[in-house]
Parts: sequence; C-alpha cells; structure tokens
Amino acid sequence: MVLQSNTFLAERVKAKVSKGIHDVNRIAKELVDSGHRVARLIQGEPDFDTPDHIKKAAEEALARGMTHYVPVEGILELRKAVSCKIKEDLHVDYDPEKEILITEGGTLGIFIAFMAVINPGDEVLIPEITFGPYLNILSIAQGKPVFIPVERKDERFIIHWERIPDLVTPRTKALVLNNPQNPLGTVMSPDELAIVGEMAVRHNLLIVSDEVYEKLVFDGLKHISIASLSEELRERTILVNSYSKTYAMTGWRIGYNAANPELTKAMSRVYQASARCAAPFTQMAALTAIRGPQDCVEEMRGEYDKRRKILYQGLKEIDGMITPYPQGAFYIFPDVRSFGMSSWDLTLHILREGHVVLSPGSYYGPGGEGYIRFSYATSAEEIQMGIEGVKKALNKLRK
Repeated sequence: MVLQSNTFLAERVKAKVSKGIHDVNRIAKELVDSGHRVARLIQGEPDFDTPDHIKKAAEEALARGMTHYVPVEGILELRKAVSCKIKEDLHVDYDPEKEILITEGGTLGIFIAFMAVINPGDEVLIPEITFGPYLNILSIAQGKPVFIPVERKDERFIIHWERIPDLVTPRTKALVLNNPQNPLGTVMSPDELAIVGEMAVRHNLLIVSDEVYEKLVFDGLKHISIASLSEELRERTILVNSYSKTYAMTGWRIGYNAANPELTKAMSRVYQASARCAAPFTQMAALTAIRGPQDCVEEMRGEYDKRRKILYQGLKEIDGMITPYPQGAFYIFPDVRSFGMSSWDLTLHILREGHVVLSPGSYYGPGGEGYIRFSYATSAEEIQMGIEGVKKALNKLRK
C-alpha cells in the first residue's frame, strides 16, 4: 500500500502561505548557477560581519567549555545585563530572574509568545501590511489574524490604529506591533503609541511588541517602546528583541523576551518543549555585545543611513514607482501598481530581466499586494547595480 504523506500532516501546517523570500532566492540561485550576476536587495540581514570583540567572547567561552545546557531562561548574568540595557534605553524595569527569557532569536521569541497566549480561534490584530512570518506562526498557533487597515499617503504609510474598536470582538486576544516596521520602514510616533496603548487597555488586549530594529532609526527620530508608557501597558506587553540586526548576529540565533512573571513562565514552558536553551557560548557573545563598546552599532547605522538615501533617491527617479520615505529598519516598500502586474509576477520579471532579487509585497499580508520590498542591508555598489537592473527590467515592460 502506497501511503499519501499528506494524510499524516496536522491541520496547523496545511495552511497556504504566500510566496516570498525563499521562493525568490531559489529562482535567483538558478540564475547564479547559470552564470548570471544578480543584485540582492532582498534579505533582511546585515551584510556586515559580527564585530570582532563579540566573536572573541564566543571563542573564549568555547575554550572554557561552555558547551552544555544552561537554564532555559538563560544565563543569569546575561539576563541581568538585558534588564539593565532595557532600563537604560527604554526606561522600563524588568526583574532579570522572573521577567527576562533569553531566546534563540526574535522569530522564536514571536513563536513562543504566540504559543503561550493564543488558543485556537483567538483573534489577533495585525496591520494588513506586516512581517510575513507573523502570519505563518499565528497559523501554526491556530489563531485568526484580523487586519488593521494600512494606507499610503504620499510618502508615508498610515496604520489606522483608530479602527481597532471596529475590529475587536469577544474573541480578540492580542495585537502585534513591529516598531520600527518591516516592511514599511515606519517608526511609530508617541501619539500613535498612545492611541494603541489606550485601546489595548480599554479592550483588555495583550501586546506582542517586536522591537528588533530599535537601533535602526534615522533623521533624529527616537525609538519608544509601548511598554514604557505606563505600568499597565508594561504588564500586558511581551517585548521581543534580538541581537541579529543591531550587532549583525543573524546566524548566532540569540535574542530575548521580556514580560510579566506569569507570561514569562508560560513562555519558558513552550521554550523548554521546543528548543531547550540558547547555546551558552552565544549567550556570552551577547553579553559582550551589550557591555562592550557601542561604536560599532552607530557605525553600521550610519552606513545604513547612507544606503537608505542612495536607494530612496534611485527609486524616486523611476517613472511609475511611488516610493514612500523610510524612517527606520532597512527597507523601502514602493507602490508598483501602475505597472499592471501582481507583485509576484513583477518581482519575477525584475529578477529575470534585470537580475535583481527583491521580495513580493504579497508576502507581507493582504495589504501588501501591489508593492515590492527593497532592502538596503547591502553595499552601495550592490544598490546601484540593483537600481539599474530595475530600470532595465521596467523599460522592457514599456516597449
């Protein structure tokens, strides 16, 4: 008897997800393998190497034999450093022994947060343009996304937080913030955060606040955590962060969640059942990242700022493309609806005709269709090559 593998799959993994980064990268690899050079403006990953003093800390930890299990919550010394860092940067107090959980990166932080608080059928408010993995993880948790409208007004995206009361039902459990936002490149203002906070309290909602781009803000703007607005908001917020973007440590898989003791204890149970603990030598690297010199962070941020301006100016010069102005993270999300193609088809056209690797807007929620995400987490040379490739591909559409 021939068994159908689909028979054994759980319903939670059968949901269809939009084509995105992995699909585009697979096709790009085929082009590279056939001898073409491609410009990669797709990945949300710093192209910088992890600073040497951080790598050295991991090497020293390995030399000391730090290769065994540590507490699921993380090494206490690191949790204390994280608590101090949050207090200094965000002005929020967390007990390192009960309210900090060291994770294997921000994505796992989101996963354990959702799995700890979302029951099947619970509704979660998310902007209709959002980080694609939120939707994938929520599907696995068997929650239901309810989308907050997002509108592009000239060079800025507006997330209509004021619509939350119209969307709340008795099944609404939580809302998700990503600030600064991927893929929109927006930074929430104090007024926006206050609106969200007031509605979260009024409707008794949990907040999952993804703040992995906290250090990547430009033009004199300042990152503010919603957990800092009041003690009540702190109590209902799960703050998720990682070292991936700030210190160019994507492959290290190290981050943290911060929340009240009850939520942290619940997340620890999920974490212990799914990953056990972050590697101790990566935890020591993270400790050095926090306590060591921070000039590397500012140097990378300054370089991203230069690249942001190069990419923004280049895209602004392309007829038919409407380019919102990015304030944070390292993405630009232009409106490409005038070209008359789906975001997936246009992404493939640009890849095949211009040899530029981008990410289709459809991957970023139902509001993302008609947009394409560009990343400037790559060299200025690669960005210039990408701009020229996009122009070449779009010119072919006009002939």
